[in-house]
Amino acid sequence: MILTPSDVASLTRALSYWEYGEYACAVLVTIGCLGEYVSEFTDWFTAGIKERKERLARRSTLLLIGALALELVCLVRTNQVSGVVIGALDDRAMVALSDSNTAIAQAGTAATKAQAAEDTSGRAVAQSNKAEGVASRAMILADGARTEADSFEAKITSAEEKAMRLEQQLAWRTITKEQSDKLKNSLGGFLAALPARLKIRVAYLAGDPEGGEYADELAGALRTVGAEVLGPTSETILSNGPGGPPQGILLQVDDANTPGAALLQQALKAAGIEAPGQISKGQGVITLLVGVKPHPTAAAK
Repeated sequence: MILTPSDVASLTRALSYWEYGEYACAVLVTIGCLGEYVSEFTDWFTAGIKERKERLARRSTLLLIGALALELVCLVRTNQVSGVVIGALDDRAMVALSDSNTAIAQAGTAATKAQAAEDTSGRAVAQSNKAEGVASRAMILADGARTEADSFEAKITSAEEKAMRLEQQLAWRTITKEQSDKLKNSLGGFLAALPARLKIRVAYLAGDPEGGEYADELAGALRTVGAEVLGPTSETILSNGPGGPPQGILLQVDDANTPGAALLQQALKAAGIEAPGQISKGQGVITLLVGVKPHPTAAAK
């Protein structure tokens, strides 16, 4: 089997890794030998106590045996991969030799034809003109093929970009570990200083499974901070004005002076989560309403 250049490059990288493994095992072997030497001929690290010397000798022996075994495995794998790479190079050399023989044979045929062309100069000139015309048409065809290939490549690139955008649009929202850590850093000290535990209600739109899962992750992240989280619960909202149902996350409070609301909004923003404020009477506690996932064009704005 003839390996492609990428296959050979991959095998070469693997060969380097196994060689590094050999070097590492050699270092471990050296450490094991040093441990044996220390336990037998010196009082280093043991203070001359026999039990410590024996324990150091046993551990050094185990390290030495394990390192030698691993080094043997690395050596075997290095030889195997080297054999595959060398075999691949041999195959490519054979192909190159075959191609060169073919080229030599073709060159001989060309020389014969050239001799025949010299014998009949008029016919050679005609054939030359004919060949020039064929070459010209071939160049035209090649240019057309190159243009068509460039067009196909552009279409493929455009299709891949559209597929990536579609994948991003269909992907569900999630709370990353980085966002959770930022919430904890922003809110942890503040919540500990409050006289009463901060209550936050998390809700999502009924019939929106993506929003429900996102609300559950958001509630879990807030609980790790130390807040008292109610929910998540589903809510039925028929409309939110001309724009349809709520999008993104809304921070709903009874009034603008609700304790902790501003800091919670700032902490969410620091974690990359936009939560515009909304006055909604009768909430009683701070409410984070998870709306539908915003459309990409709306998110870009």
